[in-house]
Amino acid sequence: MTGKIKKLVCRVVLAAAIPLFAQSYDLPLVIVNTQNGQALQKGADKIPATMSILDKGTNSVADSSKGEKYNIGIKIRGQTSADFPKKGYGIELKARPCTNVADTACHDTSLKVLGMPKNADWVFHGPYVDKTLIRNALAYWLYQRTGRYSSRFKFFELYLNGQYKGVYLLLEKIKRAKARVHIAKLKEEDISGDDVTGGYVLSVDKVDNNSTQGLDKEGFKSKDGSPVVMRSPKKENTTKEQQQYIQNFFNSIEQKCDQGDITSSGCLDILDIEAATDYIIHEDVTNNTDAYICSFYMFKDKDSKGGKLQLGAPWDFNLAFGAYQRVGGEKAEGWRIPQSANDGGFAFGMNEWFVAKWIQNIWSNNTFQQKYKARWAELRSGVWHTKNIDHFIDSLKTVLKISNAGRTWASLAAPATPIRWNPETITAGTTAGTRAVGTWAVGIWVAWA
Repeated sequence: MTGKIKKLVCRVVLAAAIPLFAQSYDLPLVIVNTQNGQALQKGADKIPATMSILDKGTNSVADSSKGEKYNIGIKIRGQTSADFPKKGYGIELKARPCTNVADTACHDTSLKVLGMPKNADWVFHGPYVDKTLIRNALAYWLYQRTGRYSSRFKFFELYLNGQYKGVYLLLEKIKRAKARVHIAKLKEEDISGDDVTGGYVLSVDKVDNNSTQGLDKEGFKSKDGSPVVMRSPKKENTTKEQQQYIQNFFNSIEQKCDQGDITSSGCLDILDIEAATDYIIHEDVTNNTDAYICSFYMFKDKDSKGGKLQLGAPWDFNLAFGAYQRVGGEKAEGWRIPQSANDGGFAFGMNEWFVAKWIQNIWSNNTFQQKYKARWAELRSGVWHTKNIDHFIDSLKTVLKISNAGRTWASLAAPATPIRWNPETITAGTTAGTRAVGTWAVGIWVAWA
């Protein structure tokens, strides 16, 4: 596939010099206090906490008692990001206060949070490598415009145990749910026939310490060696029959799609090519260097409800939009599948990671290429038109404002510049109690025939 490349660079000015602990906030304010002030540890299970949310336009820490109250379990989440000064957190809503989140009597409860549909499981994404703060929001917004599910989001500012943590993004955790990945619920008794065929949410992913250690506990290794994690339901909540079914199904995807003509191999009988087209275009537009290597989600409904494997929902764009210096991440040209396939896992220092053969084979197929071009033209002339993208980015500048960003970076020490991240998006000056962030660029790579 060839084409001219146009780089639309939208600059978000986040310069600020604001006192670190300003007392009023125009973003929603989330205040979390762990039980007895217990510190969160990387790799540890969730611990009990309370959460108060203020969303009244102008919010103050002093009004925390007036906020909407939740009982929660909280933990540090992520792999590489768990070592950053600004960490991400996994949140689970609880029906009552708990002294031990793992206690079976400590039931989850589904509630609305900041206006999003009810659920028990949420993610606090803390942009750190991304100094614009908007990469993930932009990526999810773009995918939503295709008409497919992508995590809803809302910016907020976080206090944890009395300490200001900065601007965060509330995200829906990818899981089976009516308002999320809307597929059939797999029940314990669903062990044969159509019952056992869905629904499943999977991901090709890291499991422990940026590796595939512990995969047997969370998923399986496919026929071609891909590390596949059972996300929803989790492996521990499924039967042997269900585990065997979904592993066999995934292996059949590899067998039928990883070589030859996908239109005659039976591949398209079990893979939704339209969903794959949208997903692959999106990974190209965002230039997501994690694409197909990790955080690669997919799902399958029951055979009676379609039953084909669908790629998505997309997840984790910390190293997208030019934030990564390797595997073409810093460039505004090229295609994500061949670039990652040529160097993917080795760029991360993990040679057990690779772009699966079936993904590479789909990319090289002429029928797929024609679908890609046609869908691209449709998206670019409509929901992904430049004026729509510009309008959304302008709206984020309005939401975030200078003061929000200033507080975020004032609360963090200046990071050293890891070689694998683009210095343009990581370096900034620091002064006592304030942080001048400056102007950061987010690039959207747009190709057309």
